[in-house]
Amino acid sequence: MAEASKIEVKHSNLNDIIYEMSKGILRIPRFQRDYVWERTRVAKLFDSIYKEFPIGSFFLWITPPEFRKLYKDIKDLNQPEPDEYQTIKMILDGQQRITSLFVTARGLELSFEKGKTKDYKKICFDLDREEFLVVKRNEDKERIIAVWRFFDVDDKEEVYDKLSPERRKIFKKCQRILTNYPMSVVEVKDVHLEEAIRIFERINQGGKRLGLFDLVVANTWSNDFDLKEKVKELNEKLEDKGFGRIAEEVVAQLLSLIIKGQATRAFQFQLTNKEITDNWARVEEAIESSVDYLRNNFGVKIYEFIPYPSMIAMVSYVFAKNKGRSLSPTQAEFIEKWFWRSAFSQRYSASTLTVIGSDIHEYFDKLLNGEKVEFNIPVNLSVESIEKIRIHTRSAIKNAIFCMLAINSPKHFKDNSIIALDRSLCSEFNNHEKHHIFPKAFLSKNHIGRKHLLLNFSFIPGELNREIKKVSPADYFLDYKKSNKKFLETMDSHLIQADKDAGIWNNDYNKFIRERSGLFLRTIGELTGGISEMEIKMEESPLNLLENLEKEIRTYLHGKLSLTFGDDYWKKVPGDIQERVQDKIVDLHRRHPYEQDREIVNSERFNFCDIMDYNQIILSNWGVFSDDFGSKSEAQKHFLNLKEYRNSLMHGRDMNSVIKKQGEASIEWLSRVIGLELEDEVPADGNEEEDSD
Repeated sequence: MAEASKIEVKHSNLNDIIYEMSKGILRIPRFQRDYVWERTRVAKLFDSIYKEFPIGSFFLWITPPEFRKLYKDIKDLNQPEPDEYQTIKMILDGQQRITSLFVTARGLELSFEKGKTKDYKKICFDLDREEFLVVKRNEDKERIIAVWRFFDVDDKEEVYDKLSPERRKIFKKCQRILTNYPMSVVEVKDVHLEEAIRIFERINQGGKRLGLFDLVVANTWSNDFDLKEKVKELNEKLEDKGFGRIAEEVVAQLLSLIIKGQATRAFQFQLTNKEITDNWARVEEAIESSVDYLRNNFGVKIYEFIPYPSMIAMVSYVFAKNKGRSLSPTQAEFIEKWFWRSAFSQRYSASTLTVIGSDIHEYFDKLLNGEKVEFNIPVNLSVESIEKIRIHTRSAIKNAIFCMLAINSPKHFKDNSIIALDRSLCSEFNNHEKHHIFPKAFLSKNHIGRKHLLLNFSFIPGELNREIKKVSPADYFLDYKKSNKKFLETMDSHLIQADKDAGIWNNDYNKFIRERSGLFLRTIGELTGGISEMEIKMEESPLNLLENLEKEIRTYLHGKLSLTFGDDYWKKVPGDIQERVQDKIVDLHRRHPYEQDREIVNSERFNFCDIMDYNQIILSNWGVFSDDFGSKSEAQKHFLNLKEYRNSLMHGRDMNSVIKKQGEASIEWLSRVIGLELEDEVPADGNEEEDSD
């Protein structure tokens, strides 16, 4: 005897589907996402039905007894509780279409987040134009008829009997087409949950993929423990704190890390109901602790500021493994370095789950075991890359900068009081009209572009936003400077340059952007330890850096040659260089005759040399310099790179990325060779005089 097929294709109609939904036979499984469409889209769906266009097939899973409760209990749908022996069919494919058709056919009103509701009675049919639409008010019952009435057999007297003969004819036509519209339904039976989920995923390849969290929920659900409900309760707590709702996936990642040691899809799908139930209490506590820690120590004031959601799972992992204890000084120090470096290096931008598991094993577990751990992931940022970030860009770096500004405790421009960075203020970071240092209206009026750069953002309270909305920075900052005795301290807290030459005082937007990008880069360097002082100098004031390097090269050459050959070492300099230098000295005396009586000593003669002259002097006296430079070809290469880089800067030429990178690399190489420690030249307060142009 042939084995019965697990799949059966049935031919039904829309009226039958509405009936089965109303009796609670058709149900939406817990692993489905949004269950209804926007009303305008539903109106188009009914229009397709009326025109007798195909709307696709529907896939149902006849649920085994042990999974009868695996459905969403959506109160707005008014579905009755199924009795013990009633067949339950879970909608695996087509649930949004079925639910949208049902709520419209029943004229239901649905509730959404933040108290919003949508009335599906407002989806109507125009009897004269024979089209479906969404009305703003209500049907008029004469020409514009709510769709639900075509499915209500008891509604004859209220509407139909009062219509004109022509409109009655159209009403009957619409009712007949809608209620009898053929539906192709595929039913699958005798399959377990895991197989049903695989079917769901395969038939949804072309649409919105099922989230991994939803799969974990479905795979671990029981009557006694529903992970989705537990995460919902946790998120309500986090919302009450003002942090906001975290992504459900973060919780699944943390569970997998704690229980399986990895967070990849395969490991998450291996989680069992018992494992999750046994670990839920410490997972919940760890997430709450990590959120508090991130808010207080890293400026993650709201969930939207976290550079990567998975970072919450990773910090929570440490708290969970610490079993309620606070972080040790060593752990706190590592977490600080890891947080900023991971964010600004965009570490988790690709292969996220794999990298998370690798970092947990390579760094976090060793940290928890008391081992010394170094996290030296490179950070490659420049003022140019920072200047390109827009306020609306989705970027880990952008979010990390929000956190960086927040931990700087920004103060009120008027009186230096600390600004309360609560959710109401922080959540408006994407508002087009708020938080602009150079107001949008001012920039538009003066035809200045790049209005929404991140560098033009700061945490500005509502009353200040209203005050400065159309005022130039030079004007409003001057007023605040008069009233605020600690004005410079306030500006420092926002990382805004405010010395007498700063761009804000003459409304120079481009200069302001350059200044602030330099301050941002310097602060990022301090937080990460991943951007050297030399790299910052290269970005902020490359000409000053070059001048200092050339000065040190001259000092270095003088010292090495005089030590080897004595005071008369100039004779060891190649003859053509001696001649060019002498010609320049003669020209100097001709232009400045009062200098003729002053002797030009050897150390000063280097001031008349070009960059490639230094290279030639070194190569012609290789025995003196070989230990420092190692290779003639390397020395020549770096001097050539330095020359091209310098010429581009000095003459304002366009500099491509190759010239820039090679020049910067050669500056660092030559500095190391001659023993130049540029970092030592920065004053203790971190502020150096520089040409901000």
